[in-house]
Amino acid sequence: MPVKQPYSGIYADLGNGKPAWTAEQMKEIVMAANAKGEAVHCHVMGDLAASITIDAFAAGYDKDVRNSMCHLRNIDAPDYQKMAEKCNIACCGAMNWHAGDPGMIALLKERGIPEKYAKESYPMKSFFDAGVCFVNSSDRPCDAGTFYPFGCMQVGVTCKSTPVPEDTEWWPEEKLSREQVY
Repeated sequence: MPVKQPYSGIYADLGNGKPAWTAEQMKEIVMAANAKGEAVHCHVMGDLAASITIDAFAAGYDKDVRNSMCHLRNIDAPDYQKMAEKCNIACCGAMNWHAGDPGMIALLKERGIPEKYAKESYPMKSFFDAGVCFVNSSDRPCDAGTFYPFGCMQVGVTCKSTPVPEDTEWWPEEKLSREQVY
């Protein structure tokens, strides 16, 4: 997970994580694909990875090509506007089902992932407020029994995922209304 704030603890040697491609390579890939009318789909975790991907999508932007990103977490505020203007589709991914789980947060912290990345992941309202075209679902159809649309809608409205204690909300500032998740 490429992040802007370095890892610590047992993964401190990872630094900020390693993106699959440099920013320039990513731009070249997206621009070449989009020039041929082909869409690019990326799994994006971490604010550094998101910024690299968003900039690449903006560089190759074609309103008729449906580039998409999924598993988006830890987005920097300036990137929301770029996404709204030059990115076609964003998908939070059903990974938010484990967000807020105290066990998962503890595991991420133990592995040296900065606490803000563990607690403030998978924004929903911020996407909506910025005008980003996004969905809150899974990119894995084989998980349809677990990550069905109404379950994802429930997480969006309640900010509660299955393993989170009943009285605990995960990042309540990111709650959506029932109308917004529809």
